[in-house]
Amino acid sequence: FGVYHMSLVKTVTVSLLGIVFAYVVYVSDSILCSVLMHLCNNGLAVLHMANPIALKRVLPFLFAEKLSVTLVVEMSIAGFFLCAII
Repeated sequence: FGVYHMSLVKTVTVSLLGIVFAYVVYVSDSILCSVLMHLCNNGLAVLHMANPIALKRVLPFLFAEKLSVTLVVEMSIAGFFLCAII
């Protein structure tokens, strides 16, 4: 998954993301949740490239120097609940 994106710099992070996506498919027994996660990830990247100032206004926590453990846990729990609903 990481090598397919053809960027040596991104190989490790994209590979880890691929592992997370694969785990979600395994746990949920559906590829839909993983597809939605991939869509959100790519959508945020496109929005950041198109208009980083607007994205920073809407989602300021993404631009924090250090993400708090609490915020990461809350976001993870919210994501799992969304996947469970689907």
